[in-house]
Amino acid sequence: MQFERTRFRFYNQNSNGKLGDHGWLNYNDFATVKQFTDPNKKETYTIHYDNGILKIDQNEIDVELALKVTRDLDMKKGQIIGYTGSTGNSYQGKKANHLHFNTYINNKSVLPYEEFKEYFGLDISGGETSKKQDGVTPSSKW
Repeated sequence: MQFERTRFRFYNQNSNGKLGDHGWLNYNDFATVKQFTDPNKKETYTIHYDNGILKIDQNEIDVELALKVTRDLDMKKGQIIGYTGSTGNSYQGKKANHLHFNTYINNKSVLPYEEFKEYFGLDISGGETSKKQDGVTPSSKW
């Protein structure tokens, strides 16, 4: 997903891989609960926006937090950069929680685990987090 101050969208690339300016939805249009069908995934979601929280099905997105995580942001140990969830922009479908985390060194994509494994413990098999996923409860509640 992609977030801006007044709008969001489920996808940010069209079929040829170029970033387009299509698919944007305004938060205020979802002040009451509405159904939305993602034109790419053909899946329907229940969406509601209230007081800075965007709820898509049972997943909650803190929009202010999403806006704070930006390119070239210096991070501190223990700082929250995101929660797992599934908002429909995953090939696994809308019930498979995940978190996209990309790392670049000198503008080249690197595998974060390989670069930083000495700094944190990570179960790259996904076994530990998979046990906690129920497709409904956001990781912020684990």
